[in-house]
Amino acid sequence: MIEHRIGSRAVLSRKDLFWGYAAQVLNIGLGLIMLPVIVRYMSPEEVGLWFVFITLAGLAQLLELGFQPTLSRNVAYVYAGAQRLSKFGIEENDNGPLNLGLLADLVMASQWIYRWIAIAATVVLLVGGTLYIMSLLPKGQNEIAILAGWYSYVVGNVINFYYGYLNSLLQGRGDVTEANKVVIASRSIQVLLSVIMVVAGFGLLGLGISSLLSTIVSRIIAKRYVFSPHHPEMNMLATDAAGRRRLVKIIWHNASRFGVVMVGVFLIWRANVLIASSYLGLAEAASYGLAIHIFLLLNTIATVPFNLALPKLNSMRSQGQNDRVYQAFSSLLVTTLLIYLALAMIVMFYGDSMLNLIGSTTKLPSEFILLGMVVVFFLEINHGTCANFITTGNQIPFVKAAIVTGVFIVFGSILIAPIIGMAGLVISQGFFQIVYNNWKWPQEVGRIFHITYVKILIDGLVFFKKRWLAMS
Repeated sequence: MIEHRIGSRAVLSRKDLFWGYAAQVLNIGLGLIMLPVIVRYMSPEEVGLWFVFITLAGLAQLLELGFQPTLSRNVAYVYAGAQRLSKFGIEENDNGPLNLGLLADLVMASQWIYRWIAIAATVVLLVGGTLYIMSLLPKGQNEIAILAGWYSYVVGNVINFYYGYLNSLLQGRGDVTEANKVVIASRSIQVLLSVIMVVAGFGLLGLGISSLLSTIVSRIIAKRYVFSPHHPEMNMLATDAAGRRRLVKIIWHNASRFGVVMVGVFLIWRANVLIASSYLGLAEAASYGLAIHIFLLLNTIATVPFNLALPKLNSMRSQGQNDRVYQAFSSLLVTTLLIYLALAMIVMFYGDSMLNLIGSTTKLPSEFILLGMVVVFFLEINHGTCANFITTGNQIPFVKAAIVTGVFIVFGSILIAPIIGMAGLVISQGFFQIVYNNWKWPQEVGRIFHITYVKILIDGLVFFKKRWLAMS
């Protein structure tokens, strides 16, 4: 049997961080780079339809549920030497040889799952999406070009769904840098082609074709990475229908739970923007929505090191390397919190000044409310990182908590916001998170390591200092 391992290195190299942040910058900056060109060279009706395209694709993305993180985690277990996979918990292995039969079953299960996701997305987008688009088509517009752009956009999304398992394989086996290179290639091509075609006057058709071509290129690159000569095991997989069916049931168990968590996350952070629009007016909603968008962006940036290391944490934990897992997690947690605090302070003290420089007519909330959001998001990123670490043990205990908290936040905001304004939104979010999530998941991580959470933070600072001194 082939002996193949996810890199045992728990500390991220500068190269890992570079490609990780480059991918995040392009992911986040795609809309910001394209928006000025789209607004200038396309009619308001076309711009509105483009945002409808994006929204419909986002709704279709919910069909993916939580399959990608679930599959990535199980791929990590297999490459770490697991001989079987379970719905609950992990079975520590003795760092044995790669089980090609189990890997083959997992790859086949992944392909089967994403094939059906692609079929469902095709039906939703081509039938429901097309009917909705046609109901919005403005008079005087080139309907054929608009629909051709929509169909191109749909095909690109369906291809992305169909080959979605490639991302899970790259992430799971530890090829995180390669996965980020795929993102960078895709986003770069999409931005370049979109700008050229929109300026040339192709409008929505150009945007649709650009999205399609960038997806095709990204899938080709991803497939080459997955089946590269460095991974000969990928060409030695014998399929087993019975094994595939068994693993589909195992994967579905946790993936469906992740899907419910995603709904809860939407209620916790996105629903309040709609509430602000309904109860506080568009001006207040714009200010609050801008702040939420910025803090979610800070969350994304701060968690890059942890997300890059997640496959290695999955691998080490399945191998029972508890000391190394503790050192890696505690230092990554402190890194995440420090990055967030540094960025949050910049927003707190210089946010409005930076908005003035770019001529923004929308301002951030008052300093008092902004300070409250800084604290609420700090506690959120703290317990969120802990919750993500808990999943490395193949456990997702926070499903009910996410949904219940989200529902309470929505109802609390509806009751309080009309009375005290935007502060009510922040108070509702902060209070209902403190009631349970903010303390529960850090406490659970402490129980995993048989140590207090404060001790984890203290040790994390020590490991953080040693790690960055070693890299300097």
